[in-house]
Amino acid sequence: GVGTMSKAASLWAHLRESVMGNEGVKTLAGCLYFGATIHCAREYLFDITLCSGPSMLPTLGVQGNIVLLDAVTPKMHKIQAGDIVIASSPNNPSNSICKRVCGVGGDVIEVAPGHSLQKVRHEVVPRGHVWLQGDNLSNSTDSRSYGAVPIGLIRGRVFCRIWPLSEARWFKTDPGCCRGW
Repeated sequence: GVGTMSKAASLWAHLRESVMGNEGVKTLAGCLYFGATIHCAREYLFDITLCSGPSMLPTLGVQGNIVLLDAVTPKMHKIQAGDIVIASSPNNPSNSICKRVCGVGGDVIEVAPGHSLQKVRHEVVPRGHVWLQGDNLSNSTDSRSYGAVPIGLIRGRVFCRIWPLSEARWFKTDPGCCRGW
């Protein structure tokens, strides 16, 4: 009864004092707090990533550009045509893709033929999806091959290139960029 309770309370007080007084545990707790803060910032506020490959030429270079992502815009469903985004690949979710949004839910996209035997086709972007295309249409695997992409696959909107430093710049939404392709 009462003796067991006081022993348990005494043991708990001893454990609390020894743990709270231990510098190693305080350091570990600080590291966990720091890690959790960084995770939340990257998941819900902003991120940094490397973009490489030819699909976004001339906007982004082949050798690799380090860009900053705004993670708030996709979570608030504020992605617009003209935004450059990083998304999980619909073909291989462990890979990321960098593309431009050319249409959002309800938009009708005119898809140019892949070769001379095909006809122009029109695609309606479903609600909750976006139409993604690379700026370099001749060398981009995008919505023309895999269709509209769920907004939930978008990790962030690219708003700034920080590397190479000589090409650092801000990116603005360009709603007219996909017209005329």
